[in-house]
Amino acid sequence: MRLAFQILVTATLLATLRTPGYESVAQAWERTNGPMGSDVTAIGFHSSGSIFAGTDLRGIFRSLDHGESWEYVGVAGEKLRGFAEDVDGSLLAATFTAGIYRSDDVGQTWAASNTGLTDLRVHSIAKSSDGDILVGTLGAGAFVLDREAGWTAHNDGLIDLDVRAVAFDEAGGAYAATFREGVFYWPGGRLPWTRHNGGSTLRVIRSIATRNGMVVAGAWSGGVAYSQPGDTSWTAINDGLPNQRVWKVAIGPDGTLVAGMIANGIYRFDSQDRSWKSIGLPDNIISALEIESDGTFWAGTRTGIYRADNVGEPMVLKGVPKSVAYAVLQTSSGAWLAATEQAGIFRSTDEGNTWIPTDLQVTDAFSLEQIGDFVFAGGTFGYIYRSDDDGLTWSVLSRGPDDDKVADPITDFVSAPDGSMFASSFGSGILMSTNEGETWKRAGLVETEVSGLATGPSGHLVAATFDGVFVSVDSSKTWSPLGAGLSNPFIRALWVDLNGDVLVGTVGDGLLRLPAGGDTWEPYGLEGTIVFSILRGMDGALYAATYGAGVFRQFRTGDWEPIFQGLSNPLVISLGSTRSEPPSQDHYLVAGTDGDGVFKFRVTATSNAAGNEPAPPVDVHPVYPNPFSTSTIFSFELKQAAEVQLRVFDLLGRVIGVPASGTYSAGRHRVEWIPKGDANGVYVFRLRAGAFETSGLLTRVR
Repeated sequence: MRLAFQILVTATLLATLRTPGYESVAQAWERTNGPMGSDVTAIGFHSSGSIFAGTDLRGIFRSLDHGESWEYVGVAGEKLRGFAEDVDGSLLAATFTAGIYRSDDVGQTWAASNTGLTDLRVHSIAKSSDGDILVGTLGAGAFVLDREAGWTAHNDGLIDLDVRAVAFDEAGGAYAATFREGVFYWPGGRLPWTRHNGGSTLRVIRSIATRNGMVVAGAWSGGVAYSQPGDTSWTAINDGLPNQRVWKVAIGPDGTLVAGMIANGIYRFDSQDRSWKSIGLPDNIISALEIESDGTFWAGTRTGIYRADNVGEPMVLKGVPKSVAYAVLQTSSGAWLAATEQAGIFRSTDEGNTWIPTDLQVTDAFSLEQIGDFVFAGGTFGYIYRSDDDGLTWSVLSRGPDDDKVADPITDFVSAPDGSMFASSFGSGILMSTNEGETWKRAGLVETEVSGLATGPSGHLVAATFDGVFVSVDSSKTWSPLGAGLSNPFIRALWVDLNGDVLVGTVGDGLLRLPAGGDTWEPYGLEGTIVFSILRGMDGALYAATYGAGVFRQFRTGDWEPIFQGLSNPLVISLGSTRSEPPSQDHYLVAGTDGDGVFKFRVTATSNAAGNEPAPPVDVHPVYPNPFSTSTIFSFELKQAAEVQLRVFDLLGRVIGVPASGTYSAGRHRVEWIPKGDANGVYVFRLRAGAFETSGLLTRVR
């Protein structure tokens, strides 16, 4: 599932995306080994020992070590449906979007191989023991591969040209399962297809398998039935199945029957009591099943590929490392977490070299945050999860009786100084918890699409929405618009600096900035990009992730510079930073991408912000006293004469005092500020001296 604001990233917008023309830097991104999360729709084997996983739009992956690790080898953007090895060792890959691809170098490179194929919507592919290759298409029937002339249609006797599945038996005969007219049999040669439907109750057959003199079919309606070559009658075997909607069937070398359900997992047929038994698997949506000649059992699911040494033994997730990483986080213990599309949350304790699924699996996880000893995760269907063991296990939390059926994505989590917690949702506004997240209730901006939530230096809340930016200084009881002149309301990223500056990332207009105490939003670079995430790194630099142009970095006195070397996927949707002690040591910037999992970028101590900035022309001393009652003193020392302006603002951006304004000589200066009125509160001050500026907080108590 993709969120509403991600859908706004249309092809037109990406086509007009303007990438700022900066020079790249020397360091390079490294792709981590995951996490896993691709929809595996086809599994294939090559005589060399290589194993192939075909995905839905993410391309083809190859494993040279029996599934322990995977590498991407091409064909991204296509819907894979099956594999077959030709007699010369070439590998054919069937797709539902672009016909057949062929590789003559064991999957290293691929090229289209569609000569004679009049319908490129290929449902299935099969190879006979004699080396014949047959494919079934959506609207043009069955095609046989002629190695000289290409693909040749063979539809004589085939009265339904929507062929969903094809298979060969040991004698070289072929079976074609059609959408409307059931199963047909072709003995080979110039003979026509004949019906193989006697007594069958199967409708919309999706899969057919042959082995050991048996033919088994699985259908959308009617479940599973079997037959023998030469016998056109079918026998239904559905006892024990949760329903009769079967997506895939397979037969093991010992005759074991396996059925993959539409949404109920995998079942194995027990020949003793002639009923089906469930095989435990975290992902219940099955899209591919294969059993090797040695009994190794493979299953392709919505969240990746699973393997077991034999049918009935526990299945283990073995790939593939290509996923959508909506959020990345390093916990206080040093573990890395990644929230993914469809595959839940993964955890790594070795800097991304291996990713292990947590017990929160087969779900869309969208946001991550650590608050105290707890780690919180938000789902795209409105669920809130909490972990008290560093992300290993998760429990679902209550959103209250009014929100039980709400399916609004949870986009952010923050904590307040009083211990309360807040979560933002894309459709239900702000949620609040006063018992460490155990229960939640709606708490403001109701029915608002809140894409980001942050706290300011004084603990006030800032929310980014598709209607602008809002601030609350009373724990979400009331909200007020923050700043004026926000030309683009479609905000995807929000970040508040320690000095009170607010940055937002927009869909199409890059970054906008509201300076601490300011009242008007101003452009802040990366115009024309779609900014998905903003982060202040431990090196002091500001980082921005864009959807289509990669990651950019800005030191406090410099321009935005791209850091894309090694970043093979520029669709970056999340950023995180690992911790280091002290902060000047090397550490990682971590990026989650749309389709390629997590990348890491080593930030070296020599590249930190301090080494790139000249000494400021002014020394600013701490404001004293602070907190204060009736007055406070600002102290600063100029290295040369400069134009100085010192202003104080309330949290709504209104100017309430100007303690200093004008030209000041070189040397030390002390300015006293006595606020008008008796109101207590938190204020923001902003000091500018020439081109230098800084901000901070004041607290008045009486």
